[in-house]
Amino acid sequence: QLMQIIGDKIAPTLPAYYDSLLGHCSRFNPALVVYNNLAMSDARLLHDRFGVPVCFAQLFPRTPTSEEPPTYVSAVPRPWWQRGLVARWSGVNRRLHTTVLGNLHAAYLQPAHENQSRRRLAGLPPMAVEHLEALFVEQPSLCGWSPTVFGGYADAPPLQRAPAGYWALSSAEQLAAFKRSATLVAFMEASPPRTVVYIGWGSMIAKAEGVSIASFMTTLAVEAARMANVRAVVLGGWARLSPEHLPSERDDLRAYAAEHMHFVAPGESVAHGWLLPQCAAAVIHGGAGTAAAALSAGTPCVVTPVMSNDQHWWGQRVEALGVGVGMPTFLRQMTSARPLADAIQHVSSTAHAATVMRANAARLAERMAEEDGARAAANALAQMVANGEGRTPPPSQRHAAASRRTYSYYSGLAALVLVTTLLVGVRTTRVRG
Repeated sequence: QLMQIIGDKIAPTLPAYYDSLLGHCSRFNPALVVYNNLAMSDARLLHDRFGVPVCFAQLFPRTPTSEEPPTYVSAVPRPWWQRGLVARWSGVNRRLHTTVLGNLHAAYLQPAHENQSRRRLAGLPPMAVEHLEALFVEQPSLCGWSPTVFGGYADAPPLQRAPAGYWALSSAEQLAAFKRSATLVAFMEASPPRTVVYIGWGSMIAKAEGVSIASFMTTLAVEAARMANVRAVVLGGWARLSPEHLPSERDDLRAYAAEHMHFVAPGESVAHGWLLPQCAAAVIHGGAGTAAAALSAGTPCVVTPVMSNDQHWWGQRVEALGVGVGMPTFLRQMTSARPLADAIQHVSSTAHAATVMRANAARLAERMAEEDGARAAANALAQMVANGEGRTPPPSQRHAAASRRTYSYYSGLAALVLVTTLLVGVRTTRVRG
């Protein structure tokens, strides 16, 4: 549904977009094109049209596998036949990956889509979901996460590089680009060490019935912090969380927010590398970037998914690693702040379980600090170019090569017929003689 909405919004701009995309690829003749999951159909077009190698940069596992269903359906409970040897033997997860891939790119697969029109103009066959799925096998790909967090699937294709670390700026680079507000610094300095809880949903928005987005999310954040009895830093984000959006009749929430919470104004940002190591816990939506920031900081986290993409999957990973809690429902389905408050207490209190979780998170962060994902990715890209991985001749050269093969075949066949005819003629002459 989200892809359909995006597609409808950008449809009028597609002719100019494809003119630019194809024009630049033709002009610069790149050695390699790196793309994300939203550009998979366009990557297929560039590869088929120009023969250029394309590398999929995946920030969460997207490669079809028999080991588990696609990350996009992680919120759905997995029955026994989608796990273990049964799933590997039956191929059910593989088929589900194909179905989800087709649904995600359904608009691009329609004959009227501009991508398909450009394929017809280039003399290419219509694109089907099988062409997209083949990219995972025929072309290289990178995994932009830490192997300490997830080592990957055993049945990964040969051209996929194993995960080697997150692609992130160092804490020093973040600090250099981040101007800390005096009020935020004062709030953190006034708080006992590792007692503040970070609540940040970034670009996510969640709406409940009967209230505005800002009111629902602000009230949920403040109510959960009050119930858990913690100080908190709240990121305004795209939903524009602010105390002014609290219900007018909730004086208790307004008073708690004024005394125990700091709101980062909408439009402003914080450096995760600076803030999260100072926090007792982080409440996040579970996108790949915020999950990476919390894990790298050694901060236990509560993952509250907002969308059906990778967010439930990251919540399940932090639980499996013993470094956080993944909420089973979507944020918009939280009719009470109590479950969120309980999760915050579970990861930030002085109880034994929280102490163990903090120790697990610290050890995980120490191992992750030894990784240099950005450098490993750069080296892998250079290796792909040097090896010519995924490069094929453009259609004109492929057609010429096919014509030469056809010509050689028929020339050879004609020569064989001629020689056979001559030999038969000679044999016949000898018999008659």
